[in-house]
Amino acid sequence: MDAYLTLFTKLSQLRFYYVATRDANFERAKKLFHGTFQRLWNPAAPRGLFDYFRTRRTWDERNYAKLSEHDVLFMNQGKERFGNPGVENLYQRWRTGEITENTVRSESVKFQMPSQVTFISATVNGQAALFERHPHQPVSVAVKSSEETSFPGDFTSGKSRRMRQRRQENGARPRHDQRRPEGIGPRFCGTMGSLPPLAAGIRSSCFGRAGKGSQQSCMTACSTKP
Repeated sequence: MDAYLTLFTKLSQLRFYYVATRDANFERAKKLFHGTFQRLWNPAAPRGLFDYFRTRRTWDERNYAKLSEHDVLFMNQGKERFGNPGVENLYQRWRTGEITENTVRSESVKFQMPSQVTFISATVNGQAALFERHPHQPVSVAVKSSEETSFPGDFTSGKSRRMRQRRQENGARPRHDQRRPEGIGPRFCGTMGSLPPLAAGIRSSCFGRAGKGSQQSCMTACSTKP
C-alpha cells in the first residue's frame, strides 16, 4: 500500500480490488487498507499533515542542520501526497500564524484525496488464474457489491474453451505431450536405450559390423511388435 499511496492520492475516488483464491485474509487486508487512509487523512498521525508542515517549515527557514536524510525524503514525499492548492494554502496560512492547527484539522477534510475509497474482495479459481493462456483478456464480473464479490470460476474465454474441447474430441495431445503416436515413425525394441531382444547375443550385428544374415535377424526383431 505505501508503495502506491502517492499514486492513490492523485485519484478523486479509489475502488480497490483484493483478489485471492481463498477468503482467509480478506478481513486483515480490509483493515490494512482502511487503516492506511485513516492515517493519511489524520493530520496528527505520524508522518501526517502536521509532520509535513513542520518539516517543510524547517526546510523553508533553511535550518538544514536540523533535518535528517529521512526528513528530506519525507518532505519530498509529502509534497507529492499533499501537493494540492488547498493544502498549500493551509500551509502558508499556518506558517504565518494566521490559522491554528485546529483550523488546519477542520479545513483539511475538504482537500482529502481520494475523497472516497472502497475495498472490494473477490475470490477466483486458483488454477484458472495461474494457468490461463490469455491472461490479458478482460474479466467479466457478474455482480459487485460494495464490500465483497466473486469472479466466475474460470478466467478462460469461451473461444479458448471451445478450442480445447475440439482438440480433445479429435484426440489431439496437449502441447506439452510430445509422444509420437502409435504407428508413425520407427519403433524401438525393449526398453528405450536397450538393444533388441534377439540382437542382444550378437551385439555387433546391430551396429553393422557382423554378416548380412545377422543384420537381417536384428532388423526382423526390431520390426516385430511385442
